[in-house]
Amino acid sequence: MDERLHKRLQLALALLFGLPGLLLGGIVALVGVYAGLMQETRLLSRLLLVCWGAAGALGIVAWVRIGADFLLQGRSGLQAMGRVWWVLLLLGAFTAIPAVVLGVVVGLTERAEGFGLLLYGPPLLLPAAHLAWLRWRQPLAAQG
Repeated sequence: MDERLHKRLQLALALLFGLPGLLLGGIVALVGVYAGLMQETRLLSRLLLVCWGAAGALGIVAWVRIGADFLLQGRSGLQAMGRVWWVLLLLGAFTAIPAVVLGVVVGLTERAEGFGLLLYGPPLLLPAAHLAWLRWRQPLAAQG
C-alpha cells in the first residue's frame, strides 16, 4: 500500500474508532482526574485516579498530535515525532487496558451491557496501533 492509501485508512480509522474513543475516553479520563481531586478518600486511591485520568488524557492528546502530523506530512511526519509523544501514546494505550478487561469480564459474567465499557477509550487502540506500525515498519525499498 502506498502512503496515500495509508492516509485514507488512518482517516477512516480516526473517524470510525478514534472519534468515539476520543469523546467518550476523554470524558472518562477528565472525570477520573476530577473525581480523584474532589473525593475525600485515602490519598493512594485519589492519586491513582488522578494519574490514570491524566495518563489517558495525555494519550489522547498524543494520538491527535501524531495522527495530525501523519495526515499532514506523511510518514516523514511520524519519523520526526519526538519519543515523548510516542511514550505518551503508549501510556494512553496502557490506560485503556482496565476498560477492556472490565468490559469483557462484566459483559461475559454479569450483563451484556458491560461490553459498552469497551467504547470508553479502547477504540483509540486501533488507529494508534496503525500509526505505530507505520512508524516502525521498514520502508518497502529496504525490504526487497
